[in-house]
Amino acid sequence: MIQNIPFARKIAPTGVFFFVVALILVTGSNQSLFLSLNHLSQTLPPGVWANLTFLADGAAGIALMSVLLRNHAKMVFWAIWGAIITSTVVNLSKHGFGVARPPAVLDPELFLNIGAALKAGSFPSGHTTSAFYVAALIASARDSKMWVAACLVGALLLGFSRIAVGVHWPMDVMAGAGLGWFLGSVVTSYAHKAPDLAFWQKLFTISICLTGSLYLFIFDPKLPYVTILQYSLASLGTGICVRAFILEAVLVLQKKAKSS
Repeated sequence: MIQNIPFARKIAPTGVFFFVVALILVTGSNQSLFLSLNHLSQTLPPGVWANLTFLADGAAGIALMSVLLRNHAKMVFWAIWGAIITSTVVNLSKHGFGVARPPAVLDPELFLNIGAALKAGSFPSGHTTSAFYVAALIASARDSKMWVAACLVGALLLGFSRIAVGVHWPMDVMAGAGLGWFLGSVVTSYAHKAPDLAFWQKLFTISICLTGSLYLFIFDPKLPYVTILQYSLASLGTGICVRAFILEAVLVLQKKAKSS
């Protein structure tokens, strides 16, 4: 994991994202910016945005985290607990702010809506929060500033997809980006200093990732075009978790054989 980047610098993008939120509020450009960006997104096929926005879903995020199990199981363990906090903060904020989504405010003929026309719980974007949370975890897996930048760009693209499918305002996306990156950075910083995992913690981590991956097989994302990606991610996560279980079982048997 990245060790040479101070925490203050690691969370610097959070300040940028919340500055953009403030700028949108001051200028009152939330609605006009949404329409401009939504129209711009229509230069690409709707299937592209549907698949990108699916990757930002929390269910897909769990399957993606399983990729880190082999070399960064400790980080995944603490990321699971951090995800519970993140989800709680997002849901409380959605209920507390009570911001209506674009389909509840705008004439449907003015913008493109892909998938379910969600109406309530707009601020902040939960998908974007999830995308940046997982991006912060993946970014910490390599000691490379270019890798961190690539993770940020990828997460921004996933966040933009929430505008492209017509269910979130730009302000929602920027707030979700700031929240997700901040909480993800906190988790990775803590995980680096935390002690190694006990055997039961490893099993717990693998079990959660396996459960999430299996859930993807029956999950209804309410989006068209995503079936292939959905089942591919579910299969990838399941395969990685089963392999991790087998490796742990082999290690236990080897230890028993040596002690006997």
